Amino acid sequence: MRMTLGLVVAATIALTGAAHGQEAVVKTRKAIMQVNQSSSEVLVGMLRGNIPFDAAIAGAAFSAISQDNEIFPTFFPDGSDTANSGALPTVWSNRDEFVALSMKMSTDAATAAQEATSPEALGPLLTAIGRNCANCHGRFRQD
Repeated sequence: MRMTLGLVVAATIALTGAAHGQEAVVKTRKAIMQVNQSSSEVLVGMLRGNIPFDAAIAGAAFSAISQDNEIFPTFFPDGSDTANSGALPTVWSNRDEFVALSMKMSTDAATAAQEATSPEALGPLLTAIGRNCANCHGRFRQD
């Protein structure tokens, strides 16, 4: 089984217990988003021609985004709405919508992982993923 950094971090946090409290949860979700950003940077690099297109790497980058977004909402327990988290209160007051957007990203990225078979396919796939990012951040993240 392939594990993304998000899954590894999640497992590490679970093993360290509650000693780190909400601070660890916030750090974990930031780490997960950093993996998503790094994956996106690889994909954008391929789209722009700065990185040679490789379907396996593109698929892995989209898969990482998918897997991370599948677990991402679990790192927003009650009480983790600290000032340094970047999350808006709507994460907790509209949890169902927040989870639905993360699951949509997971599904769309999993589909993109299968469809990223050529450089020509990359643009529309990245546009859809970027739209998911903007929808969630616009609603649930303070920038």
